[in-house]
Amino acid sequence: MSRTASERFEFDYVIHPGEILDDVVVSRGISRAELARRCELSEHDIDQIIEHHASVPPYIAAKFERELGIPADVWNRLDTRYRTHKEAWSRRFPLAALVKRGYLPKRQMSAERADALLGFFSLGSVEEWEDGFSSAAVHWAKSPAFESSFESLTAWLRIGEMEAEHISTSPYIPDRFRECLQDIKKLTVEAPEVFVPRMRELCRRSGLALVLVSELPKTHLSGAARWLASDRPLIMLSLRHKRDDHFWFSFFHESAHVLLHRSEVKTTIDDRREGESRVSLNPAELEADRFALDFLIPRREYERFTRSRERYSKQAVVDFATIINVAPGIVVGRLQHDGKIPYSHLNGLRRLLCLTEHGGQRHRAAETRRLSTA
Repeated sequence: MSRTASERFEFDYVIHPGEILDDVVVSRGISRAELARRCELSEHDIDQIIEHHASVPPYIAAKFERELGIPADVWNRLDTRYRTHKEAWSRRFPLAALVKRGYLPKRQMSAERADALLGFFSLGSVEEWEDGFSSAAVHWAKSPAFESSFESLTAWLRIGEMEAEHISTSPYIPDRFRECLQDIKKLTVEAPEVFVPRMRELCRRSGLALVLVSELPKTHLSGAARWLASDRPLIMLSLRHKRDDHFWFSFFHESAHVLLHRSEVKTTIDDRREGESRVSLNPAELEADRFALDFLIPRREYERFTRSRERYSKQAVVDFATIINVAPGIVVGRLQHDGKIPYSHLNGLRRLLCLTEHGGQRHRAAETRRLSTA
């Protein structure tokens, strides 16, 4: 018994119908313009389908059956299976959090949710997202204590990209950025309302965009250093740890990646928790740790302060912090990290920072204006 036309075009994997359409027109030597003319469609319609940016509704499936001889129900099944796959993909992301922050619409049908998410990433298809992030050079210093979601991580990184678009930076010059770090170090003794705008401006003038974006569900990260272009670095801080020693260590750690590891990875993620061992980290992470530790507290001064000392009083720490011009909480964090004092000791000197993040407010305002003028 001969097989039907539908059986000859059965697939046991998910594939966008545009991929099949592209193969068919190429193998038969039909131009997109010719197919569009024969199907009474625009060439743009055909382009959108072949490039996975549009689906194949039943009325177009019927046209393809008439002109190409492939049954409409084949196109319909391919399209349904792909849309189901796309909707399942979207459910892997923290959709509620993205809606709450204003990056996705509040009310949307299930079929619209995936398209809205692709719009958030400025992509046309799931394949573009998969290709983009699977091929990106990403180093992730993962914590074994947490199970992180790669989808949530990519969404958090995308928010950083979007916020960085609103920051006009000078050309990046490494020496200028290194000098900027000296000025930023002096700000560690200031309150957030003073140091945050000042450090953002110093970074901007040095060619670097600094963005504060709180973590999304299942990201469990402290910060990231990224290269959005060959001359455009971005540092993102998640505000996961709001104590001053964690905040400043994270910033200078990511700064080290910008200064020292530009040619190694495009994106570096750090998600270690307090007190976690650095033994398993790769050399770049260890080098960034050492840079942050020594930049905040110069090694020679630190060794002089800790040499032959068995007890660390509150006043001794405050006096030492004043001499090296950093916040006392940074000294406490270093002493705790090095096992000089227990993690329960001198925590009164570690300040809890009330930090304001970049968020979806700007995006929501822009979207409101867009809708009002549409």
